[in-house]
Amino acid sequence: MENLTFTPLRQPIVFELEGFDVPPGHGPLLFFLALFAYMVVLLGNGVVICVVMTDRNLHRPMFVMICHLVVCDLLGATAVLPSLMMHFLTGQRKISYLSAIIQGFCVHTYGVAMHTILGVMAIDRYVAVCEPLRYHSIMTSARLHSCCAVAWIFALVLIAVLFSFHVNLPYCSRIIQHVYCSNKSIMNLACTPPLISNIYGLFITWFVSTGMFVVIAYSYIRILRASFKQGRTVSSIRTKAFQTCASHFVVYVFYELATMIIIVNYRFPSTSQNINKFLGILFVIISPAINPIIYGLVSKDLRSSIIKRFSTRTNFQTSQGVEGIRFGGLRIPSLLFADDVILLASSGRDLQLSLERYVAVCEPLRYHSIMTSARLHSCCAVAWIVALLLIAVLFSFHMNVPLCGRFLQHVYCSNRIMMSVACIPTPMSDIYGLSMTWSLSTGMFIIIAFSYIRILAAVLKHGRTDSSIRTKAFQTCASHLVVYVFYEIATLIIVVSYRFPSITKNITKFLSILFIIVPPAINPIIYGLVSRDLRSSIIKRFSTRTAHKNRLSVTQ
Repeated sequence: MENLTFTPLRQPIVFELEGFDVPPGHGPLLFFLALFAYMVVLLGNGVVICVVMTDRNLHRPMFVMICHLVVCDLLGATAVLPSLMMHFLTGQRKISYLSAIIQGFCVHTYGVAMHTILGVMAIDRYVAVCEPLRYHSIMTSARLHSCCAVAWIFALVLIAVLFSFHVNLPYCSRIIQHVYCSNKSIMNLACTPPLISNIYGLFITWFVSTGMFVVIAYSYIRILRASFKQGRTVSSIRTKAFQTCASHFVVYVFYELATMIIIVNYRFPSTSQNINKFLGILFVIISPAINPIIYGLVSKDLRSSIIKRFSTRTNFQTSQGVEGIRFGGLRIPSLLFADDVILLASSGRDLQLSLERYVAVCEPLRYHSIMTSARLHSCCAVAWIVALLLIAVLFSFHMNVPLCGRFLQHVYCSNRIMMSVACIPTPMSDIYGLSMTWSLSTGMFIIIAFSYIRILAAVLKHGRTDSSIRTKAFQTCASHLVVYVFYEIATLIIVVSYRFPSITKNITKFLSILFIIVPPAINPIIYGLVSRDLRSSIIKRFSTRTAHKNRLSVTQ
C-alpha cells in the first residue's frame, strides 16, 4: 500500500462539529425546542435543589445525595444543550480546541459521576433498610460528605487521566462527526490515535458500569431479603422499603436505558444520521429532565416540601393583631414599604409585588410570619442581585470584542446597539440575550398570572356573602396590576415599532424610550391614587406643613 502522510494542524486549532442536518428555515424551531428542554431541566432541578437547601427537615443523607445528583444532571445538560442551541440558531459549528476538551471532559464526568453517586445512594439505602437502628451512627454528617466527595473525586480523576492522553497529541482533521465533543470523537481526529487511550477508555467504561451495577445489585438484594424477612409480620415494612428505594431504582434504570440506546444505536448503520445523533444526546436530556419529577412524585417528604412552598391554603378567618386593609370582617396587610422598595426593580419587582399580594390575600393569618422583615429584605436583595448578575453576564460578552464602527444608530446605548458595530459576529451574546428576555418575560408572566388566579379564586369564593371583600381585594391588587400592564405595553410598543420599517426614524426612537419615561412617571400617581394608606400619608404631611405655615404667619 502507498504510504500516507499527514500534516498536523497548528495551534490555535479550531474544530468544526458535524452537527444535525437542519433543513432551511427549521433552525429557529429546533432552537426553541432545545431551549424548552434546557429550561425544563433548569426549572425542575433548580426547584429540587432550592427546596432541599431551604427546608431543614430535608437536611438528611438521602436528600443531600439527591442534591449531588441534581448538580450532576445540570452539568451534563449544560455541557451539551447551550452549544446545540447556538448551532440551531446561528448555524455556527466551530469550536476551539480548549472548548472541545472542556465540553468532552464535562460530558464524561457527568457519565461517571452519575454512576458513582447512584452507587453511594444505593449503599445509603442499604444501611437505612438493613441497619435502621445503627443508621445515624453509621451515616454521620462527616461520613456522608466524605462519600459524596469520593464519588466526585473518583469521577474527576478517572476522566482527567482519560483526557491527559490529549496532551501534545497532533491532530490532522477538524471535522468532529457528532453534535458534541467527546473523547472518542476528538481522538478520531488525531494523526496517530494512541492505543492506550482506547484501552483505558474501554476499561473505565467497563469498570464503572460493572462495578456500580454490582454495588447496586448487591444492595438491593440485601434490601429485598431484609424487607421480605421483616415484612412477614408487618406488611407496612415492605411498603416503606419500596418507597425508600423506588425513586433511586427508577432513576438508575432510566439512565441505563438512555446509555443503552446509544450503544445499540451504533449497531444499526442503516438509521439516518440525524436520528443517530438525536438518540446520542438523549442521556443528557431525558435523565436530567425526569429525575426531579421522579423524586418529587415518589419521595413523600420532598413532595410535601415542594407543595408547601409553592401552594398555600386559602384560609379566610378573622384574627386579632393582624394589621392592614380590612376585608369586611378581615384584616389584610398592605406592606407599603415593600411596595416602594420593590418598585425599583422591573421583572423582580413585578414578581415579588404579585407574591406579596398573593400571601396577603390568601394567607392573612400567616402573613406576618411569612413576610418577615428579614425575608422582605432578602427578597428585595435577590431581585436586584438576579438583575445585576444577568446583565453583568450579558455585557461580559463585550470583553475583547473588536469594534469596527463609532456611530450608534440610537438615542442611547444598549447591548444590541453596541454589538451591531462589532467586527465579528457575536452569536453567544445574541443567544444569551434572547434566552434571558424570553425566560424573564415568560417566567414572570406565569408566576404573576398564577398569583392573580389564586387571588381571584379566593376572593370570589369568600366574596359571595360580602361584596365588599371583592372591592377591597381590587383596591389591594389594582395598583400592581396597572403598573405591570403599563410596563408591558411600553415594552410591547418597542417590539412592534421595529416591525414597521415605514415609520420614520424619529418616531421609532421616540417610541423606544417610552418604557423609561411612561412607567416611572405614572407609577407614583397610580400608587398614590389606589393605595389609601399612601394617599392619606401624603395628604397628612402636606396639610400639616400648610397648617404650620399658617400658624407662623398668624403669630408674626
